[in-house]
Amino acid sequence: MQVSVENTSALGRRVQVSLPSQQFKDSYQKRIREIARTANLAGFRRGKVPTQIVEQRYGAQLRNEIAMDLVRENLSKALDEHKLRVAGTPSVNFDSARSEQDFEFEATFDVLPEFGQLDVSGLSIKREQADVSDGDIHQMIENLRAQRRTWSDAERASIPGDLVTFEFHAEVDGTRVPAEGRERGGAVIGAGTVLQEIETALTGMSIGDERSFELTYPSETPDANIAGKTATAQITVTYVKAPILPEVSAEFIQSFGVESGVLETFHSEIRSNLQRELRNALSARLRSEVVEKLVQANSGFELPSSLIEKEAESLRSQALANAKRQGAKIAEQPTLEPFMDTARHRTRAGLLLDAIAEQNMIKLNGARVGDALSAIASTYEDPSEVLRMYQSDERMIGALRARVMEEQVAEWIADHAQTEIVTTTFAEVVRNSR
Repeated sequence: MQVSVENTSALGRRVQVSLPSQQFKDSYQKRIREIARTANLAGFRRGKVPTQIVEQRYGAQLRNEIAMDLVRENLSKALDEHKLRVAGTPSVNFDSARSEQDFEFEATFDVLPEFGQLDVSGLSIKREQADVSDGDIHQMIENLRAQRRTWSDAERASIPGDLVTFEFHAEVDGTRVPAEGRERGGAVIGAGTVLQEIETALTGMSIGDERSFELTYPSETPDANIAGKTATAQITVTYVKAPILPEVSAEFIQSFGVESGVLETFHSEIRSNLQRELRNALSARLRSEVVEKLVQANSGFELPSSLIEKEAESLRSQALANAKRQGAKIAEQPTLEPFMDTARHRTRAGLLLDAIAEQNMIKLNGARVGDALSAIASTYEDPSEVLRMYQSDERMIGALRARVMEEQVAEWIADHAQTEIVTTTFAEVVRNSR
C-alpha cells in the first residue's frame, strides 16, 4: 500500500492510497466463485452457474462492494500509520471499474486541532449551591393551586391575578393598528403574557372602562412598521374575572398522583421533585460557566470547518422543527449563516471538553448514566415505557451519555480551577435557568 498525505488547509487533509491491482483482482475472483457455488439462476443447476454468467449479472455490484471494503480497511490503516485524527466523516472517491490497474482512492477530511496539554488551574469559576426550602415547597403548592383555579365575575376594579379581557387599538406615526376594528385579547395581570404597559393600563380598570396610554413595541416585533416604535394606544375592558383557588384537600393532593392524600407525603414528593430540578439546573449552570471560561481562555486555535457546518445544520434543523411545532409556515429553508457563530462556539467547546477528558483519562460513568435515565423516567406516569424508549433509540441514549460526560468534565474542571462557591436560592437558580 502506497500512501501520500497533502495539506489542503490548516486542518484540511487529502490522503491518496494506491493498492496493487492483484489485491483487487483476488478479492473479486474469490467473490465470483463464492456466488457461482450458491447462485440459483434460471436454466442452471444450483452451484453450476458459469463464472462468466455470474460476472455478467453481478460484476458491477461486486466491484463496487469490494472497492468499499478495501477503502474501509486500508483508509483506517493509512490514518493510523500517519497518526491522523479525523474530525467528522471523510469524503472518499474511487473508481471501481479500474480493475486492471492499481486500485486507488482519495479521502479528504479535516483533522482535529492539536491543543497540547490544557491547563485549567488558572480559570476562575463560580459554582453555585442552593437548597430547597419550606418556602419553595409552599410556593410550588400555590403554583399548583393557580393551575387548577377557576374564575368568577368580579364586580370591582381589576387587581393583580385577575383575568381581564379587552379590546385594543393603537396609532404609530399616524398609522392605525389594526387598520380597521380593534384587536381582542385577554391577560392575567402580573403573568407577563402581554406588554408591561398594557398590564399597567389594565390594573385598576372595571368592565366598560376606557383608557389611553403610550407603549413602545419591542424591536423584535415581526411587523417592521411598528417594531421599536412608540404608539398611542386605547384600551377598553370587556370583563374582569377573579381567581378562585382550590383548597389543598385530600382530593386535590390525590389529583397529583399522591394516592394517600396526606399533606406530609405531598410535601415530600414536591421536595423530591424540586431537588431534582435544582440539581439539573445547578449542573447546567456550572457547565455553562465552565464552557464560557474555557472557551475564552482557549480561543486561538483553528476549528475544523466540517464540524462547524455539521453543528450549524443541526441548529438549523432544531430551529425549523421548533418553528413548525409553533405553527409557523416556512416559505424557504434559511441559510446556515445565522447559525454559524453559535456553531463555532459549540464546536470549540466540544473539542476542548473532549481533549480535557482524553488528557486526564476521564471516563463515562455508566452508573451515573443509569441514574440520570431513572431520574428522567421518574417524571413520567409510566417510567418503564420511558426506559424502553431510551434503550431502543441510540440517538436518545447517545445524547444522554454526552450530557453526563459533559457534566463529569465540567465538575472535574471546577475541582481543578480557582473555584468560588456562591450560595444562592432555589428560586434564583431556577428562574435564571428557564
